Amino acid sequence: MRNRARLADGRNAAPSAAIIDSQSVRAAPTVSTSTRGYDAGKKVQGRKRHIAVDTLGLLIAVLVTPASTSDRIAARSPLRRLRSAAGRRVQLIRADGGYTGTLLGWARNTLALTVEIVKRPDLPHFMGDATAVGWNGPRTDHQPPPLRPRLRTTTNDYASTTRQRRDGQ
Repeated sequence: MRNRARLADGRNAAPSAAIIDSQSVRAAPTVSTSTRGYDAGKKVQGRKRHIAVDTLGLLIAVLVTPASTSDRIAARSPLRRLRSAAGRRVQLIRADGGYTGTLLGWARNTLALTVEIVKRPDLPHFMGDATAVGWNGPRTDHQPPPLRPRLRTTTNDYASTTRQRRDGQ
C-alpha cells in the first residue's frame, strides 16, 4: 500500500530517505510492569514507540519498548526492519539528538545507512514546542503566547465580597 501511495504522489515506489523518532506514552496501571518503564527525560511511566517513516510520513517500521529504553539502543531493530521493508534504495535516515553515539557507526557499517542527526532550531527562551508549532499552527510573530487574566483580580474580588458579607453590607 505504501508503494502505491508513493507512486500516486509521483515518487519512486522505494524511498531514498527516512525519518526515525520515538514518543513516550503513559501506560495504564493495568499494563504489565515488564513492558513499561520510566522515561526520566520526559517524566513518563509507560511505553515508548519508535517509528520509522518515509519522507511522505508513510509508516515503514514500528517498535514498542518500555519507556526506559534508550533511543540509540532501540533504534537498531526499526532500522533493520526499515532496510528489509524499504530495500537498498534507502540511504539516508534523519533522526534527533537521542540517536547519537555508537548507533551512527553501527548503521553505517552493518546496514550501509547514513544516520544524519538533525539539530533543533534555536528558539527564544519563551517559546516552547507548543508555541512554535502548536495547536494553532506555527507562530510567525515570535511573540510569547497571550497571558491568562490575572488571578490577583479574582482574589481581590473574592476578598472584597467576603468583607462585605462579614460587615453585613
